Amino acid sequence: MISVSIPPVSYDYTLVSLYAPLAILCILALRLPDDKQRVLIPYFMLFAALLTPQSYIHLPRRPLLLVRAKRA
Repeated sequence: MISVSIPPVSYDYTLVSLYAPLAILCILALRLPDDKQRVLIPYFMLFAALLTPQSYIHLPRRPLLLVRAKRA
């Protein structure tokens, strides 16, 4: 099982090592009381950003504004 899920050389499986911490975080979220689960939201957002293919994330590109100083 491990030899199939974690190949020795493959750049497609670089994030496989993050699945175990995500599973631990999910178990922790299930065991926490409802009022304390809000603390885990930033961690879930970080995992969502890390595990999402980067082609799905589009950040707005704004042109760089160059301001020249006026000479007196």
